[in-house]
Amino acid sequence: NLKHEIEKITDGYGCDVYFEVTGNPISVQQGLDILTRQGRFICMSIFKKDVPADWSLIGNYVSSSPNIFTKNK
Repeated sequence: NLKHEIEKITDGYGCDVYFEVTGNPISVQQGLDILTRQGRFICMSIFKKDVPADWSLIGNYVSSSPNIFTKNK
């Protein structure tokens, strides 16, 4: 269990930075689950299908593809 291992290594703190580069929608939720408060979620993937995740959990974000993501105001 990745979440358990990350919590063990970081004394429950979580990841400061998570890179999603696989294109697997499951990896998005995994990253959101282990990211610490105010951590950085870096997504450099192209997904073939919808990603069932609550993107609002990561706050303000910027993308080079404005049709996919927009910056929160």
